[in-house]
Amino acid sequence: MSQFRVRQAELRDLPRVTTVGLASLPDDPAFVWLYRYRHQYPDDNYFFWLQVFKTYLYTPNITFLVAEEVASLDKKSEDRGEAVATIFAFAIWERNEKKTATQALTSLYNNCSLETIHRCVTKLENWAIRQEFPRRDADVNRLGAFEKGMNHTHSKYWEKTYPQNFYLSLLATHPDYRRRGAGTALTQWGIDQAMTAGFDVGLEASPMGFPLYQHLGFIHLEDHVLKADNDSTSVVLRIMVYEKDQKSLSV
Repeated sequence: MSQFRVRQAELRDLPRVTTVGLASLPDDPAFVWLYRYRHQYPDDNYFFWLQVFKTYLYTPNITFLVAEEVASLDKKSEDRGEAVATIFAFAIWERNEKKTATQALTSLYNNCSLETIHRCVTKLENWAIRQEFPRRDADVNRLGAFEKGMNHTHSKYWEKTYPQNFYLSLLATHPDYRRRGAGTALTQWGIDQAMTAGFDVGLEASPMGFPLYQHLGFIHLEDHVLKADNDSTSVVLRIMVYEKDQKSLSV
């Protein structure tokens, strides 16, 4: 088994992160339900997800982590003399608390002014894209139902019941690299951060991720069914929490 390391994501990582995400996420029924036109419009699917990841990267209370496979040290890139590494998994962690303004979990950039510029430019860019290019890969009606459901669970659990929390927005591992421990490491990172801060940990689990989270000690709170108007199909959000007074069950 090759070694891997976890680090914070950078802007230049996003094309590879998007590739990993779109290889992994179709195993989640919610992704298939929402983006049912992705095969007709694969470029839209890639383009808009890259923009989503860019937004996460520059959101102040988000920490964007990647796991990368590290090649043997005798295989170094010619230009930088560094060990060759391939990103194969990522996690997006959000810190929520009652304060009106929150700080990022760790400092992503030494130059705060540069980060602010990136954030403002990305926000403006996304606004302009929405005006010019309607998203064709997604079912708009289902997206609306999904957003409504997520807002409901976020308000109920991650603002009221557990108002101080580390929330796992997204976890994905490329299918070719699963069962190597990256999902566990990326999730455990957030648990450790939360326990240090005295916070709870929250998430909505996919069927594939549910056993991992159970193994790590998360408690299943509720199944929330999402259904769009005039649509016979639905998906389920499995809401889970790792409470701040728990002890990790990971080994």
